[in-house]
Formats: sequence, structure tokens, C-alpha cells
Amino acid sequence: MAKIQFILKAREVPFTDEQPADGVTKKFLSSGLFNSASFVRQMLADMGHTTELVHVLDNNGIDRETHRFRPDIVIIEAFWVVAEKFEILHKLHPKVKWVIRNHSAMPFLANEGIAMDWSMRYMNYDNVYLCSNDVRTNAEMRDIISIYKKDWSREQVEHRVALLSNYYPESFRPRMPKPESDTLNFACFGALRPLKNHLIQAVAAIQYAESKGKKLRFHINGTRIEMKGEPIYHNLQKMFKLLPDHELVEHPWKDHAEFCETLRQMDVAMQVSFTETYNIVTADAVVNDIPVITSSEIVWVDKNFHADPNDSKSIVAALDRAMIAGQNVDHALPNRFGLHMFNETSKMHWNNFIDSLKFA
Repeated sequence: MAKIQFILKAREVPFTDEQPADGVTKKFLSSGLFNSASFVRQMLADMGHTTELVHVLDNNGIDRETHRFRPDIVIIEAFWVVAEKFEILHKLHPKVKWVIRNHSAMPFLANEGIAMDWSMRYMNYDNVYLCSNDVRTNAEMRDIISIYKKDWSREQVEHRVALLSNYYPESFRPRMPKPESDTLNFACFGALRPLKNHLIQAVAAIQYAESKGKKLRFHINGTRIEMKGEPIYHNLQKMFKLLPDHELVEHPWKDHAEFCETLRQMDVAMQVSFTETYNIVTADAVVNDIPVITSSEIVWVDKNFHADPNDSKSIVAALDRAMIAGQNVDHALPNRFGLHMFNETSKMHWNNFIDSLKFA
């Protein structure tokens, strides 16, 4: 069994009224990346590996934590370690395998100006691996690396650029059927970013509520705006202000347990995004017995609950299917099955990768 250390960059600026982080000594500030790493860490621990997850303030904290824990494998979550740092780290810890784990598909990576530069230059250092949590992105990265490293065999590329998918604990929490109401609570949680596609989802939710003669309460996270998401936020605020029959409900960023309690009050969770690699918010909804609609980007969700992210009528139709399904106590079964199968495949990928490092 391996000793595996997950290292995240501490988020120093709170999204709401959280307390700023200070390395590993204060409460971790909740994020999708933190939740993702936590779930995978626990999965690996349950499989018998020795694991831990720590935050550091920057590149300079990695050596200290690695020296303390003495891991076999270090998972660096997302792109924040400059490529040249691994020349130093490899000299200090020559037996450690360093894994950069990318959580974004190519359309999203296009907004990270350093992503492709660093991804390719990581491959210049021994014992550094570039892994993605998405099948398509991993294949694309392998193609780019094989062109960059023309002297590498296909087997070398596949070894250094591996698929390491997400995992979500399947602790299903059924809820009581919601009584009939003249108000609909639809959630579109997550950071406000262009590729999250909030505006057309809000428009479709309003269209659906109007068709049913009901009031819409459209729930978002109003305190996390990223990648020039301000115009989206302003459009949502101004649209709902001029539509007094409906309401925009803004929630602060919450830790995972508190967020799930909020989610359990919803009628439908919407994630009809332009690009995704996994989407933990949808997994949160499924295990908490909430009907969901998504785009086809979330591959493990049943296709009956997919909608076209560019077509409000398609989203309205998916909302109708989800609302009808939600009246059935077993409505979550297809999505729970999809999540389970994704988990089983993910465990296989992680097992195969860790086994391959023993003989690298």
C-alpha cells in the first residue's frame, strides 16, 4: 500500500464571512476542489492506503509538508505549482512521484493562461505525472504530449499522462415527498462563470414557472463570481427585479454539509453547463434525493435529464421531466446507478495508476 498526500493551495480570501485560511492550522475554506480531493482521499484510505490532505500557502510550503509526511505519491490539485519547482522538489525528494491533477476540460482551460505551457513543461521533469479527471481532456493531453515528446513511446505517454477520475461517496439520503405548492424552488448553484450558463437556465426556469402558473424562486451562489462573471450576475439581478412575480435568491458560499441541507429544500437542481468534467453539485443533489437536469457534459446523469444548454425550450422540457419524475419515490435510481458505475470505474483507474507507479 502507498502513502499518498494531497496538497491544495490554501484559499486565503473568503467568498463570504469565512475565516481566512493559514496553511494547515486553520479551517479549510470550502470549495469544489477541496470536496473533490477529500472524497478521493477517503476512497483511497478505505482501500488501505495511508492518506492525508493538507493546504499550503504557496509553492514554498510543499517541501515542508512532504518532508513531514514522507509520502510515496503527492497529488497536486489543479494548476498552481510552476513547472520549474519540480527541479528543486525532485532533488529534495527523489523517490516521490508528483501528480498534477487537472479538473478542467479544454474549453475551461482556455481561461487559464498558464495551463498548456505548464502542462507540457511538467513533462521535462522526472517523476512528474500529468493527470486529468476527464476522459476527453486526458486523451487530448496525451496527444499534445506525444507531439511535444516525439521520442516517447505511446506507452510512456500513457504512463505519464493518466486518467484519474472523481469519486463521490454514495451515502444516499432519502427525503419526504414535498407537498404541492404554488412556489417552485429551482437551484442553479456554483460559481458564476460564463461557461456555467446561468442566464438561459434562469430564463427557462421562468418560462416553466409561468407555464404552470407558479412563482419561481431561483437559487444561486451570489458571492462567488469568477472569470468575468459580473455581467451574468448583473443580468440575473436586473431581470428578476423587473419580474416581481418571481424571485432571485442569493446564497453565500457554504461548507459542504451546510450546502447539502440547503439543497434538500429544492425542487430541482439545474446544471445545464457548457462544459463539465464531473460536477460535484449534481452528485450532491442525487445523493440527497433531489431531481436534477444537466447538459450531456455530465455523462453519468441519465440521458432523460439532459438538456441542450443553448435552447431554453429543451431546458423547460427537461424541467418538466424532472418534476414529473420527482413525484416517484424511486426517481433518483437511474442517476444513482450512473454515479455508482462512475465510482467503480474511477476506483479502477486509481488502482491501475497506483500499481503502475510501484514499478516505474
